[in-house]
Amino acid sequence: MTNKHTLAQFYTPAHLSLRLANLLQNTGSLLEPSCGDGSLLRGVHAAGKDFEHIVGVELDSEKIKGCFGYADSLHNLDFFAYQPDQQFDSIIANPPFLANKAIPQQTKDLTQFKKLETILGGYANLTVYFVLKCAKLLKEGGEMCFIVPDTFFTSTGTAKLNTWLHKHGTVTHLIRFKKSPFLPDATQPVLLFRWVKGDFSYLTDLEVV
Repeated sequence: MTNKHTLAQFYTPAHLSLRLANLLQNTGSLLEPSCGDGSLLRGVHAAGKDFEHIVGVELDSEKIKGCFGYADSLHNLDFFAYQPDQQFDSIIANPPFLANKAIPQQTKDLTQFKKLETILGGYANLTVYFVLKCAKLLKEGGEMCFIVPDTFFTSTGTAKLNTWLHKHGTVTHLIRFKKSPFLPDATQPVLLFRWVKGDFSYLTDLEVV
């Protein structure tokens, strides 16, 4: 079994990284919670985004080496074990996907993961946990830009998260791909979205490509 399947990793093509990075509008601090080999961080750099401080988190000790030079600090650990002493202006991610039953027990045993379970009900997939933790790490007015499966906003498995997101902010941008930009590694179509904490305009710029 290849590493990308073991860790639910499908690294982001450069053109997709750039497109997601271009959704970022804030400055200040940036977190990449599943930075892999640094594709999204390179996209942020290529897009000319000017952040004062960039943080990357990655579980894979080999892949994280690709992030050297693109972040001010890097943390080689499970994201749910990461406990920052700050909140962030922006978060960008292509989080790993694993069904709930496939999430490693050592992750489920982490205190931060258990706290999220009280909101999500304990049946959500790993992407959902990533999104909720990231939303909680944002400052008011903070943004998160994510790549997720195209069923993210319609699946019953994300219903509790989407209720929480609606209560606390707005999806300001939504880009849907008719075909997967990850071919041939993954065939599922995906969405790019930008969500802003504390924005209650409930206005979404929708694009289908």
